[in-house]
Amino acid sequence: YREGNFEIKDLWAELEQAAMEAVCTPETVFKAAAGKLRFMRAGRWLYMGLPSGRLLSYANPMIKKRDVPWIDENTGRPAQKWGVSYQGINSMTHRWGWQHGYGGKWLENGDQAASRDILAYAQVKLDAKGYNQVLSVHDEPVSCVPLDFGSVKEVETIMCEGEDWSVGLPLKAEGWRGPRYRK
Repeated sequence: YREGNFEIKDLWAELEQAAMEAVCTPETVFKAAAGKLRFMRAGRWLYMGLPSGRLLSYANPMIKKRDVPWIDENTGRPAQKWGVSYQGINSMTHRWGWQHGYGGKWLENGDQAASRDILAYAQVKLDAKGYNQVLSVHDEPVSCVPLDFGSVKEVETIMCEGEDWSVGLPLKAEGWRGPRYRK
């Protein structure tokens, strides 16, 4: 995968580098992903700036050496790597503890957060057009409207309009209409 998709591997490295530089140089913005993601440390927080302008926050960031799940080719022993560690809620244990940032994690956080922003902006537009939002499930807005109101096509169009900060993203929506929610 890495050999066939070197751009992604390069992006992971770029994100790791920007996050580490931000931790080591407080109050300075470090850009990555063609400037679409930005890192800055302020006080006890590392911030990742998203294309929408929203910030993700990482508590008590520091540079730490940690074990990684591969073998060091030079020593034949478990490898270690320097990177940004921060405190947060562990998704498995649901407890506060140390977590480790790495290229794929930074990209996942940025991608998922930007996707959420696209959905939230679309939901505001849908509400303004009369599509009463009653629920959202992951990436689905759910509206409750009279049977003769609007159309699935109109909702799909609104969902794909995007914002100034999302220009160039390949947005696509597929909807359906029914008497009750289904997955």
